[in-house]
Amino acid sequence: MIHDSILGTIGHTPVVRINRLAPAHVTMYVKCEFFNPLHSVKDRLAIAIIEDA
Repeated sequence: MIHDSILGTIGHTPVVRINRLAPAHVTMYVKCEFFNPLHSVKDRLAIAIIEDA
């Protein structure tokens, strides 16, 4: 999902449009992994391993 506001990210790792970093002709999106509980891309893998155990 792509969100235009931080409020739309509650409960999900958000993807946010970066308006001022890229040149005007480029639309740039970043995934904000720091919203995960451990601030890591490995959070989803860890919970999957725990649930399968």
